[in-house]
Amino acid sequence: MTLRIPLAVRVFLCWAVLRWLELAVGSGGFGNDLGEYFSYAKAWAEGQTPYLDYPIEYPPGALGLFAVPLPEPPIHADLNGIFLMAVAFGYVIPFRQPDSAAGRTYLWVMGPLLKGLGAAAFVLDHIVRH
Repeated sequence: MTLRIPLAVRVFLCWAVLRWLELAVGSGGFGNDLGEYFSYAKAWAEGQTPYLDYPIEYPPGALGLFAVPLPEPPIHADLNGIFLMAVAFGYVIPFRQPDSAAGRTYLWVMGPLLKGLGAAAFVLDHIVRH
């Protein structure tokens, strides 16, 4: 009896070994992003000024994107993540059967309809609150 290892497991193991080699051996520009970003955040949290006290690879003004506050209460982020995962899983239908009625319907609902209603809700919220 021979032991058969599924293709997905073999691919994952190869990826894991190559990723480990990348991080352990060749991380001079490949795979050290998290360490780089952590050093930016740590220096910023310690009161240092970007571009003056420590070099940074982003153009001036781009760091504001990193300072976006966390959603309050945190359940908003969790619900948004669950919603996005549901939308992403829904794209399996049109991906596997692009010419099916269900696939075309999903693309229309998630495309123009959902995004249009979402944009309208943001505009309406802005008008009502301001």
